[in-house]
Amino acid sequence: MRIINLLKIAFENAKLKGIWHFSLPCGWTCPGALNCLSKADRETGKMTDNQTPVDGVSYRCYSASMESTYPSVRKSRWHNFDLLKECKSTAEKVELIVASIKASGVRRGGTLRVHIGGDFYNQSYFNAWMRAASFFPQIVFYAYTKSVHFLLEYMTASGGLPKNFVFTCSKGGKFDSLIA
Repeated sequence: MRIINLLKIAFENAKLKGIWHFSLPCGWTCPGALNCLSKADRETGKMTDNQTPVDGVSYRCYSASMESTYPSVRKSRWHNFDLLKECKSTAEKVELIVASIKASGVRRGGTLRVHIGGDFYNQSYFNAWMRAASFFPQIVFYAYTKSVHFLLEYMTASGGLPKNFVFTCSKGGKFDSLIA
């Protein structure tokens, strides 16, 4: 696969000082979302709320609200998702992620948050991030996820996670029973 377009990996925002970050469209890439399932329409930004209360609690995804409010945020996240969907295999996703990290300043070290918006949308994509992290031992990767089923599948198949990848399993999703 010849990489022509790269994923958009950004540096800092109002809350994440000194942190690199990568995102996908919220809701559209969140198979584990339940009490926060919100989506911004790709073209118009119009919000659709599909939350199912968990323990009586539901809320609109803050990050999806940002996509709705800021067309540039929405465009960037869909750009990333479109490039990943073009990849025909996990190996191609790894190649794209690695090339994108190398092209960003994060390659020199630091911290990369995977998904301010979005989540691990399938096992191949999850596995690609785990493999990509192994190319960059100087970078600390971290993610919040409700896609706990992909995390457990990877850990079962590989015996553990890369030492430089940290996860926080978020409650309020379809796979909460797997968190423990």
